[in-house]
Amino acid sequence: TEFIKLVVSLGVAGVNAFHEGERPDVQLRDATWLVLPAMFFTTNNILVYQAIGKNDMAAFGVFRDTIILWTALIWRAFFSTELGWTRLTGICVIFGGLAINRAGVSAWNWNFLWVIGMTLTNATGSVVNEFALKRNRKLD
Repeated sequence: TEFIKLVVSLGVAGVNAFHEGERPDVQLRDATWLVLPAMFFTTNNILVYQAIGKNDMAAFGVFRDTIILWTALIWRAFFSTELGWTRLTGICVIFGGLAINRAGVSAWNWNFLWVIGMTLTNATGSVVNEFALKRNRKLD
C-alpha cells in the first residue's frame, strides 16, 4: 500500500507540475527529511500487525488511544511549546480512563506493550513529519 501511495503522489505532483509549467520548488534535502518519518511509519505498520495479533480487541482499543499522550509529549519536546491547562487536563482524563478501564482486568499481560510501541512510533512519525514539513515554508 505504501508503494501505491508513492505512485499516486508522484502522479499528482507530475500533473501539478504539468499544469503550472514549472518544476516544483522542492529540494533533495527537503525530501531526505521525510525518510525519518517514513521509517517510523513502516515500523508502525509492522507493530500494528503484531499488536492486533497479540492482544484482545478491548486492550488494543484502549491502549491505541495512548497515541494522544505520546503525540502531546513528543510535540512538546520537538516544538518547545506549552501544552496549556486545557490540554494537560484532557491528557490526565484520558490517562485516568485508561487506568480505570484496565483496573478490573485480573490477568496481567505484557502484550499491551506492542500497542504502546505501535502508538509511540505512529506519534513520533507524525511529529517528525510535521517537523520536516515546517522546515521549508513552501512545504507547509
